[in-house]
Amino acid sequence: MAKIKGIKKHLASSQKLEVLRAIETSGNVSQACLQHEVSRASYYAWLRKHKENPHAGLTSKKRAPNNPNKTPQDIAGLVIDLAIRHPDDGCSKIAELLLKKGFSLSPPTVQKILNSNNLGTVSKRLYRLEKHHILDGWPVSDRLLEQIHRNDPCLRERYKIGSYPGEILVQDCFPIFQLIPGCYVHVAIDTYSSSAFAYPWFEKTPSIAIDVIKLLAFKGIRRDSYPIKKIYTSSAYMFTRHGKDYSAYLASRAIAHEIYSGNSRNWNGFIESYKKYFFHKYEPLKSEEMDPAKTTEVIRRMKSFAVYSATKVHGFPNFGMCPGDRVAPFRIT
Repeated sequence: MAKIKGIKKHLASSQKLEVLRAIETSGNVSQACLQHEVSRASYYAWLRKHKENPHAGLTSKKRAPNNPNKTPQDIAGLVIDLAIRHPDDGCSKIAELLLKKGFSLSPPTVQKILNSNNLGTVSKRLYRLEKHHILDGWPVSDRLLEQIHRNDPCLRERYKIGSYPGEILVQDCFPIFQLIPGCYVHVAIDTYSSSAFAYPWFEKTPSIAIDVIKLLAFKGIRRDSYPIKKIYTSSAYMFTRHGKDYSAYLASRAIAHEIYSGNSRNWNGFIESYKKYFFHKYEPLKSEEMDPAKTTEVIRRMKSFAVYSATKVHGFPNFGMCPGDRVAPFRIT
């Protein structure tokens, strides 16, 4: 038996009727089905429906627009609310809480709802709880607040946030020897927008720290109408005992300088968060051969403001906004 090239399943009712009449006229069902590229099963199904209802039997039935198995919106909303208020509970626990309220959903269905609403992980649920806590006044227990602090270290700095881009900055320097031997990253971060200005270099001196601040003005964050008022720094020597040039530069611009007095490496939430992001982003460099040309190209990429301006920040104070979007209303066109 010859093979049918293309089975015509999706035909209009008038086309199906023409095929039925042609096959009936031919007298040889098998040969006619091959000729019209229609399976015998389809032919007999169409013939049966046409005999049962000559007027509408061949009309294709439309699929139901709604999925009857889809979770009702009000129940899905309850799942989301429970997950945000209990961010460290798994899907089974959330399903149990839901059952106590009189609704039954399986743990996989709960997970599906959370995934579709960008709440599939504990970290994402903690960020959402943090947002409601700060913006909407949701009460949070001390235990959950501690988890939020660990999840988003920037929240520790909530009383040191600028009211406009560039008002309050935080600046530091850290080694990246595991990526580029002998190289440091000098970084200044705008606390209002989380904009990060990275400057990789092979030395850490007050002059480099000053260049980073000048870079801020060059990149357009600092405006005459929005001056830098304060900079927080670590107690690194280039900011303190050997940093007279740095302090003098800030004083000449009427910028207050506050130095961290403790000994913790994770002295500032913005710096801590940025370092995690930086090392995660450039982790693949560990396995690459770094010749001089490659090193130069990597350093150039690391300096690019656009890399960090377009990166969404899921925590205080951005809550999912890109630094560039948060700065945009202040830019002079």
